[in-house]
Amino acid sequence: MATRILYLIHGHALKESRVADRLVERGAEITWCSHIDGERLPEDPGGFDGIVVGGGMDSVNRAPELPYMARELAFVRKAVDGGTPYFGICLGAQLLAAAFGGKVGPRADALAECGYHSITPTAAGRELFAGVSHAYSFHYEGADLPNGAVALASSPDYPNHAFRIGDHAYGVQFYPDCRPDMIPAWFALAPETTSRPGAQPLAEQLAAAERHDDSMSRWLDRFLDRWPTPRR
Repeated sequence: MATRILYLIHGHALKESRVADRLVERGAEITWCSHIDGERLPEDPGGFDGIVVGGGMDSVNRAPELPYMARELAFVRKAVDGGTPYFGICLGAQLLAAAFGGKVGPRADALAECGYHSITPTAAGRELFAGVSHAYSFHYEGADLPNGAVALASSPDYPNHAFRIGDHAYGVQFYPDCRPDMIPAWFALAPETTSRPGAQPLAEQLAAAERHDDSMSRWLDRFLDRWPTPRR
């Protein structure tokens, strides 16, 4: 029986995903949902073997004024509390942190991570992040971890770059779903991020991709070897 994956995206322009491609290669059936565009969230997240939540342009802090964001926060909490394997990418990681009480926000100096940045595993993340020195990021907010979360990796400017809650819910601030050929489109899509201090020029990002994307691709395969975790 195929693994059933709900893939929650924030806009149809973000539907292309290396994560989805690798899951399909492994026999998964993907159900796409762009809730920001009015597509309904499933009533029962437990009807899926795993949930992936991708990045987006809005902050989780806008939930009081953005009903779709408030619904996503509640959905993420319900899914993780119910034991459904969860993989949050950038905004998806921030949703996971915020759903369990973590604080999300920008740095005081407005510094962005946009491009390839070094990451360092914690003791708990050493095995998972072996061989990875840089990851592709595209954000200007980060998250403080909620109580009980386990830090897995950090970067020089954003300390909580990867974490997990329990043994089935993971959040990463970087984008393993972004292939190098997707970078120019992303760069054009988000001037609010690419114009911030710390953002690498497009040419620098593409040059760095030649050095670092292979290890990111291998990391994704290793991660998907253990996710989604079977439910007991």
